[in-house]
Amino acid sequence: MTENSSIYQERLSMLRALMRTLELDAVLIAHDDAYLSYELTPECERLAYICGFTGSAGFAVVLNDDIELVNKKEPLTFKHHRGGEAVFEHHAAVFVDGRYKVQVKEQVDTSLFDCFNSAEVYPQDFLCSLLPKDARIGLDLQRVSYKFYKEIAAALLKADLKLVPVADCLV
Repeated sequence: MTENSSIYQERLSMLRALMRTLELDAVLIAHDDAYLSYELTPECERLAYICGFTGSAGFAVVLNDDIELVNKKEPLTFKHHRGGEAVFEHHAAVFVDGRYKVQVKEQVDTSLFDCFNSAEVYPQDFLCSLLPKDARIGLDLQRVSYKFYKEIAAALLKADLKLVPVADCLV
């Protein structure tokens, strides 16, 4: 638990209220800005804003609290692209590469977010394994590469999930 837990809890609550207004079941938040920059100005640090992670790459996925997940067994698990299973506890997760394995656990409140190595677990693994068909996932397309967009769009389509472009990042 970080000393700013209540701040991140409040930000998650505000985001989820906005998601309900937009009828989104989940939202994918990219680290990058509209220029896909490696280093960001403070006002573009959306990942740091929502969860506290300040590394130079990563994603967060936030699920709506009231979404009925496909997997209901305890512990809650989902299959990832390497064929294994990953365990999750929360309706929010952060995905970072191996460089940030220690940093993410120091900066992110693990009572609010699950943390995954993106080389092992992709955000789309998380979404496709947990969400029911026709679930709506919001994504600001200006903050991801075309390659990533094609990959996630194909994975979501295969799982009968809907990718919903959001005009401006919700965070």
